[in-house]
Amino acid sequence: GKPEAGLVLPMNSSYRVEDAELPLEAVMDTVSFAPASIPESIPMEKVMENIVQNLDFKSWSGSSRTAWFKDFKLPPSRAVMNDTFWFCICWYFKSGRHKEVEKRLFNRISANFVFLFEAIKSSRKDFFFRYYADGVAQAVLYAMFLEYPKSRANFTEGFRRDLVIRISYWTAGICPEFVDTSHWKLNLGGGD
Repeated sequence: GKPEAGLVLPMNSSYRVEDAELPLEAVMDTVSFAPASIPESIPMEKVMENIVQNLDFKSWSGSSRTAWFKDFKLPPSRAVMNDTFWFCICWYFKSGRHKEVEKRLFNRISANFVFLFEAIKSSRKDFFFRYYADGVAQAVLYAMFLEYPKSRANFTEGFRRDLVIRISYWTAGICPEFVDTSHWKLNLGGGD
């Protein structure tokens, strides 16, 4: 559930990722592997729409893209994205300071990934998971980019590649040798 009002600093009270306050759901165990919330100021619906447009589905049809996007928005997928966002804040920007939180978040990411894997139809699993690590990595990057504008210099090409490699390792058991993030374009409309 949501923490009581006042227990968490107002979202975007920090413009630097290094100063981010972890939400209560990140530091405590939750019921049924419920994820920590992503800051409400991040327009995740638009971010997710942007991601599905960025992915190169090769010669797959528009209906394949639609089916992929529907699966990407499933609750266990959103849970993976949310807790991966907070895990990455701890791992990359608060290194060594929240080892127990990282462990708790990773366990929830793992459990929700299993729930997601079970939720995807067998006939779509290969297609969906081929692009999943890239999609989650984009979601994490864009959420950090939008929430922590004074830290944007940290979100380098190397950071982006490392996100894809880490999430690929978690979700597919492989570390891709060649990672291309040149298709990542944050376009939320309105000239941003």
